[in-house]
Amino acid sequence: QPFNFEEVDEEKGVFSKFKSKEGKFNQGTPSFSKDRKTVYFTQWTGLDARKESYNIYRSSQYESGLWSAPIKLKAPINSPGVRYMHPSITADGKRLYFVSDKTGGFGKLDIWYSNIDTLGAFSEPINAGSKINTKDDDVSPFYSDTIKTLFFSSQGRIGLGGLDIYQATY
Repeated sequence: QPFNFEEVDEEKGVFSKFKSKEGKFNQGTPSFSKDRKTVYFTQWTGLDARKESYNIYRSSQYESGLWSAPIKLKAPINSPGVRYMHPSITADGKRLYFVSDKTGGFGKLDIWYSNIDTLGAFSEPINAGSKINTKDDDVSPFYSDTIKTLFFSSQGRIGLGGLDIYQATY
């Protein structure tokens, strides 16, 4: 079930907890940095998947334990009319994997990544390629720095059905 932020202090621009509830916006698929002080997540609106607006947001935890108000990532991540979702930050914090239906992909939803420089700026998104992406949906990326392996789900491969889990080492 999607989670929403609870106990928001509008004046200070912070929130203190995550809580699942119905609301104007839905949030989900959180990915925390290794130090657990930054979270990337998907926020979307609407009930009809064809009309929903999916974007990736970030929030950082203050020393007080409160979290900053969610900030929508700017271009080159999040473009109008394009869905961006399922963020996954690598353990070293240098790459953000995500899913998008942006132009230049191999199928419906593809796995992309963006490198993050020392100032926190994101590179232009790079498609994970035809060895990962298929003509159908490829979603839910997670990269293990330890074993240099990307785990993901795909509807475009022969498997047991639905969104089976696959891995690619690189």
